[in-house]
Amino acid sequence: MEVINLGICAREIMNENFPILDSTTTLQDCSKKLSNFNKYEVCVVLNNGFIYSVLTQDDILRAWYKYHEKTPLAKIKSQEKVKILDPETDISEVIRMMEEGTEFFLIRDRETLGIITKREIAEINQEIFDILYEKRSNYNHIL
Repeated sequence: MEVINLGICAREIMNENFPILDSTTTLQDCSKKLSNFNKYEVCVVLNNGFIYSVLTQDDILRAWYKYHEKTPLAKIKSQEKVKILDPETDISEVIRMMEEGTEFFLIRDRETLGIITKREIAEINQEIFDILYEKRSNYNHIL
């Protein structure tokens, strides 16, 4: 199936307002910090300034059952598929990868750090539909 380039890059829709925690942060402290970000479903865990993992609320809930509250985030492994993408990646590629099972995208280059989840895709859903409709109409008109 051909992927239609939508002309919207990941940088344009990524979320830059999410918790970033150190890998030494305990599960208990993580839960407290995440309560301030209750509408976000992920947090990025750094180890010595480098991305260590992306944890979801489900990952953290599972960890509460498996580990002690003083367990550092470095011991918790994400159950979700996460891909790292360039900020200029077309959103059509993001949608294709979501359809293949990737849940979360970390958007990263030297100056940028953001995430894309289904929430960000849903927020631009109508805009994407309009672009797809226009591009398919133009494509069909040429044929």
